[in-house]
Amino acid sequence: IMGYQSQKKQAQMQEAANATTARNANTSHNYNLSLIEKERGTAAREKALEQFKIDKETEKEEAKLLNAGYGNPFRIVQDLGGQADLQWLDLENDFMADMNELMGQEYNSYAQLQRTYNHLAPVVYPNPLAATLQAGTAVGSYLMVPAGDRSFLQGYGKDAIKPPTLVGSGGNTAKPY
Repeated sequence: IMGYQSQKKQAQMQEAANATTARNANTSHNYNLSLIEKERGTAAREKALEQFKIDKETEKEEAKLLNAGYGNPFRIVQDLGGQADLQWLDLENDFMADMNELMGQEYNSYAQLQRTYNHLAPVVYPNPLAATLQAGTAVGSYLMVPAGDRSFLQGYGKDAIKPPTLVGSGGNTAKPY
């Protein structure tokens, strides 16, 4: 019975440890996700700011060249538009690289959460029926020992009661019922 109680207490302690570990893993995962979302917002703001700077630089350069009277205005705008397109493509590529990196971090955070869950020790509660059977087997085994050889329960079990002997004619002994 002491073993059963000990196993039960150990299972309860393991269950509590697993719950704490799972709670900490969830907190860590949520924190990682919040950092990733913060980075995602920062990247979007940086992209918008950089796009605004590119647009303003293009407008400034266009106005400067058109006001200076250099050549064909159509070609000036076309050339500046090509440069702006290249800058936009570079900006988009950088932004997508940031987004892909953040997506990888998100997957890694989820994978770490899964690894933590997978390494939680299983909780095995002892079976009360098995404990009862063990106690019954121990008592039964003890009672199989002859009464004179036991420390306890001397009046029970195998060889505990000797058949009575009758004194009388012929020395016959009576048999127990």
